[in-house]
Amino acid sequence: GWSDTGGSNDDIIASGELAFYGSGELGLINRDEGDQQPDHSIDSSNSNSNNWVDYDAVLLEFSQAVNLEQFYVGWAYDNGNSEADISLLAYTNHSGNGTADIEGSSWNNIIGQGWESIDNYANVDDYSYQIVDTTVTSKYWLIGAYNPIFGSGSGLGSENDGFKLKEVYTSTSAPRTEVPEPNALAILAIGLLSLVRVRSRNKQI
Repeated sequence: GWSDTGGSNDDIIASGELAFYGSGELGLINRDEGDQQPDHSIDSSNSNSNNWVDYDAVLLEFSQAVNLEQFYVGWAYDNGNSEADISLLAYTNHSGNGTADIEGSSWNNIIGQGWESIDNYANVDDYSYQIVDTTVTSKYWLIGAYNPIFGSGSGLGSENDGFKLKEVYTSTSAPRTEVPEPNALAILAIGLLSLVRVRSRNKQI
């Protein structure tokens, strides 16, 4: 578990405490928070004693590169609503000399260190599945409360989101791209070409 709580200017990523709640729902307590809702969730709450926003995220590490197909959110909160805005990133610099380690960096800098913003999801309902539409595969995935550094979009809010992660679903390869069936125009063109060949052959007889 990680959050930007490691420096006097509060923008340095430092470790947080992971804990399971309820029926196996993963939450995170960062260094500025206590063990109460919504602070013990993966959140962007500003209810800490310093009254600034800390952006929490959980780093998922796998033994091999996987495609993260979907995740399941348990408890969720957004200004009183049972939903949350969520950011998802993957480490894509496996062939380079970089490292997926984010400790001591900042959310603003990790994109230049090999992390790629996959998507930001607005208003994900509690106890629901969220489909991830990407062909990226990675050993390292970051999922956290929506952070505006990683992009913008309709319905996204940068504070007071919180959720607990219940499940993730992965595969060991990127989704296959289906070969599209030929459309009607292509079929017609093939038919006309065949007809021309038959007429040419008849003229030669």
